[in-house]
Amino acid sequence: MIKSIVLPSTEVFGKRMANRVNRFFDKTGTMIIAAGVNPQPVSDKIIVDIVRGVSLEDNEDLHTMWAALLANAASPENAGKVKPGFIATLRQLSPDEVSLLKRIYDHLLETHEDDFSFPIPLSWLGRTYAELGFGEVIYQPDGASIELSEFGRCLDSLEASQLIRRRFDLLNVEFSAIYNLPITEPQYSLTHRGHQFVLVCQPPLKK
Repeated sequence: MIKSIVLPSTEVFGKRMANRVNRFFDKTGTMIIAAGVNPQPVSDKIIVDIVRGVSLEDNEDLHTMWAALLANAASPENAGKVKPGFIATLRQLSPDEVSLLKRIYDHLLETHEDDFSFPIPLSWLGRTYAELGFGEVIYQPDGASIELSEFGRCLDSLEASQLIRRRFDLLNVEFSAIYNLPITEPQYSLTHRGHQFVLVCQPPLKK
C-alpha cells in the first residue's frame, strides 16, 4: 500500500529533484543572457526558497516561472520587485490558476495598456477558463447562475492570494457608468500585487 503511494525510491526521487534544479538553472541562465542582464548575487533566503520550490515542480509552465523569478531577482533593475511572498504564492498556485492569471494580464495589456485595474466581467473569465481547456463553465446572461466547481475554486484561490479582486464598488450605479458596465454582472480586476507578480514571473525584458 505504501509503495503504491510513494512509488519512486529515494534515489529516483532525488534524481528527479536534481534534474528539475539543473534544468531550472539552464533556463535562468538563458533568460539572463537573452535579456542582456549583468547579474548580481541573490540573497540566500531568496535563492534557497526558489530552489526548494522548483525542485518539486513537475509542471513545465510553473517550472519556467520559477526560472524567471530567479532571473529577475538577479537583475539589478528588477531585484527589488521580487518579494519573498511571491515565492510562497507561486508554490501554492495550480496550473489552471496560473494560466487564467496570465491570460487576464495579457488581455489587459492588449486592451488597456495603461490601466491594469480595468474591470473584467465574470462571463469573460468563464469563457476564457473553458477556452484554456480546464472545463466547461455554465453562465447565465443575467449573472444569476454559474457552475462553480473548478472555475469557482480557481477564482477563490486567485482572490485569496490577492492577485485578483472582486469589484464590489461597481455595484454603485454612478461608478459603474464610468466604465459603461452592466451592474448585474460581477466584475473582477487584477490587483497591483497580481500585476507585479506576473511581471517578475516572466523573463526579464531585453535592455
